[in-house]
Amino acid sequence: MLFKWRLLKTSLKIRFNEGIEISYRETRIILDPSKFNSKCKLALLTHAHRDHSKGYVEYSSGFATDQTLDLLSLYTGRRKTVKSGKVRIGEKLKIDDLEISVHDAGHILGSVMFHIATSEYSILYTGDLNCVETLISKPAEEVPCETLIIDSTFGYPYFRFPGRDKLYSDIISWVIDVIRRGYTPVLHADSIGNAQELIALLNKFTKIPVVTHPRISEVNEIYIQYGFKLDYLNYNSEDGFESVKSGLCVYIAPKNVNVSLGKPTVKALASGWALTFGNGFPLSDHADYPNLINYVANVKPKRVYTYPDGYSSRVLAGRIEKVLNIPARSIGDISPFL
Repeated sequence: MLFKWRLLKTSLKIRFNEGIEISYRETRIILDPSKFNSKCKLALLTHAHRDHSKGYVEYSSGFATDQTLDLLSLYTGRRKTVKSGKVRIGEKLKIDDLEISVHDAGHILGSVMFHIATSEYSILYTGDLNCVETLISKPAEEVPCETLIIDSTFGYPYFRFPGRDKLYSDIISWVIDVIRRGYTPVLHADSIGNAQELIALLNKFTKIPVVTHPRISEVNEIYIQYGFKLDYLNYNSEDGFESVKSGLCVYIAPKNVNVSLGKPTVKALASGWALTFGNGFPLSDHADYPNLINYVANVKPKRVYTYPDGYSSRVLAGRIEKVLNIPARSIGDISPFL
């Protein structure tokens, strides 16, 4: 069905410009900014991954969770985040005439979604979201809204991830097989999120020592600070070095980091992108295509915008219209002003 795309019949407006800009009457705020926008009163940050957070510290006023700010400080330094206000899941903010509620996105430590409402209208911005339970996270909250702005990273129908039980079983079997063959298994993963899920998995189902790249070790300490039990060794420590030297360990490194341990290794990628690149496990802290469709169906918006711009975003928007009969557009296919 073809939909006639209209401007929102409300004074609550959306603009896609170096982030998600929301304006209502005289108030302008921006979500997940990539650059500074002098017209915006403050910024809201959903999580600490750099593709969402790189412009946040340029704002003199903003809100993020404690966990997000602690993770962000690993990139920016602590003094860059001291100006930020702090929010918690379940909390509500009042910014002039905007009512903002904070909801669990299920993505990484501290990740949230923002529901922005006036007496006329409501918008839910998901940031990155994950819709299944993992060893370290709960599923994203389903928050009813009139306009949904949803992540489409894995919005192409090809991206259908196996269930966690199968993924966990496959990873453990692979690790044991690699060690039995006399090699050191190396898993490449996102430093924040996937890496900690892998540690929790290996801790729960094996007694194999886990050694992590120093960049991941810094993140591990923040997860531990917030109550997660992660048993690991930093590669830069004496125990970590000796464990790698023995060969009886699993080494976890960031994606795209060259690993040379001075002994034979077998490497695999733990990421949703493993479906595309092969040689790995599609363990992702993002929702896949079926879960994105189900999420849209469950929150029942009147219209949907998919982001970031790209092929997957356009495909997901088209599928939402076809499968759910809800008007949907990729942000790349509309005017920046709505």
